Amino acid sequence: MPSKPRFLQNTLPDGIDLSPRHLGVIGAALKDALEEVLLCGKRHEDLHGTSVYLGISGGDRSFQAALAPHTPHSLLAAANSMCEDALRSPPHKTRVTFLEGGAGPLALLAVLQWELGQPTWRQHLEALLLMASQQVPQLGPGECEVLYGRAGFLWALLWAQRRLPPGSVPRHLQKELVRHILTQGRSGAAELGWPVAGLMFQWHGSAYLGAAHGLAGILYVLCHAMDVIDELDREQQGSGPDQGLEAAAALPDGGGGSRETCGRCGTVQLPGSWRAAVEASISGLVAACLPSGNLPSSLGKAED
Repeated sequence: MPSKPRFLQNTLPDGIDLSPRHLGVIGAALKDALEEVLLCGKRHEDLHGTSVYLGISGGDRSFQAALAPHTPHSLLAAANSMCEDALRSPPHKTRVTFLEGGAGPLALLAVLQWELGQPTWRQHLEALLLMASQQVPQLGPGECEVLYGRAGFLWALLWAQRRLPPGSVPRHLQKELVRHILTQGRSGAAELGWPVAGLMFQWHGSAYLGAAHGLAGILYVLCHAMDVIDELDREQQGSGPDQGLEAAAALPDGGGGSRETCGRCGTVQLPGSWRAAVEASISGLVAACLPSGNLPSSLGKAED
């Protein structure tokens, strides 16, 4: 028997006010769609694998994100069951991200079981953290994209950190990942001729600009780790005046040029700082937009 479509068919006219009646229609459609995902997950039908991106854990993520603030305990428990099913499949050796591989289901289970008051959440978090030393190092140095690379694993850590008790995700793991991504990005920018203050990455020989494999996705993740980036900048600049001068002299421009202060957080930005590199890359992406407002798929392309 074919499964029902798992999308919300919009039967409401455009430009309407969201009255309680209309919200009820939307809520009922959402509930039906998510219940169908749950049934498919139980039957292991019409789902492609176990990942958040394509498989059972994506349904689990829908329950957790859309319904958790006001959902019955039973639906959170159902999401927990779906995610446990996902982890029964053998883990992919090189798929380590939130969207693809074991990191997504582990992060989801840790958060769900924390929300459900189950002490086993720590076991799933520990398994997630263990991936940082066992599986992530197996990635090639340049594998930094969101779908399959280090930025995708970093997102799993950041996502869990925001929802679990403070200090659950060790700071040093975040710093190691962010430092690696930034260093690779600066090397890639120099190699590809991207603005020297910015970051650029390659995936399978192309400098992609989009979300899954490209710069936009990596920058999105880095923007959620700006506190880590600022900490790396402070360490690079040194805590004392002499250390700061030594660090500045080691930067690509020898520490010359003017220093800028970030208007949002007050951080002093030396030329060549990591924060400056991220911000320059964002500006570069905006400048690379086509007249349509879209980004080209990669550097050197001139069409949507």
